[in-house]
Amino acid sequence: MIVFNPRRPRPIPSPGGMVLDPRKAWPKEVVVACILLLAYFSANYGSSDRREVAMAHFRELASLEKRLGIFVERDLQQLILGTPLVGFVNVFYALLHSVIILGFAVTLFVTGRNEYPYVRNLLLAFSLISFLIYFLYPLAPPRIMDEYGFVDTLDETPGVSYETGFLSGLMNLYAAMPSVHIGYSLIVGGFIYLKSRRLLFRLLGPAYPALMLFVVTSSANHLLIDCIVSVPLLIFTVLIIGKVDLPGRLARYLRR
Repeated sequence: MIVFNPRRPRPIPSPGGMVLDPRKAWPKEVVVACILLLAYFSANYGSSDRREVAMAHFRELASLEKRLGIFVERDLQQLILGTPLVGFVNVFYALLHSVIILGFAVTLFVTGRNEYPYVRNLLLAFSLISFLIYFLYPLAPPRIMDEYGFVDTLDETPGVSYETGFLSGLMNLYAAMPSVHIGYSLIVGGFIYLKSRRLLFRLLGPAYPALMLFVVTSSANHLLIDCIVSVPLLIFTVLIIGKVDLPGRLARYLRR
């Protein structure tokens, strides 16, 4: 079972041998978060005027899925249209997922979990690689592809539309490949599975990315292939940060 004790934060040993003190390291953690946001907005700006290219890429991948027999996203969406599940998947996708990931990372940090430096760097590296792919390969989400029969349910749910309102100025509309929602949920779910001792908590580990897979496909925010690509990309990220000792290097920077 995972046990958190927020009342007594302790220094965090990193894989590189350094120690992070949550009470002293938070300003630089904020700087790292700001750099991550800057990278995201840079990729967003670089692909904002590439709608036709993004839609052309979607048609290519949709054709590939049809050849492979896995073009099931439209059928999944039809299952939830007209039901309360529409509101659930939209809110979960646009808002709750971000709250869960941020809450997960902050909890690890403030409670002094030993695994925090590695988890933080895994999230950071996976995100940066994904942002680079967004810039190089903008991809439209299924929900804006009316010609395939998809419905943009996000646009019909107040407060979570990516096309209008507050979120429209923050979100990259053509960042469908890979699905960071799936990547992040695999990181969180993997941590819960590996660090929990009770069966119920261990079951929650794989249940979270499984739920996320249903959410992102039934809400027509991602093709199935976007989700599949996230898996080898995450494995590649794990290998890379272990090879170059990124956790140790970043930990040493944060201790300066």
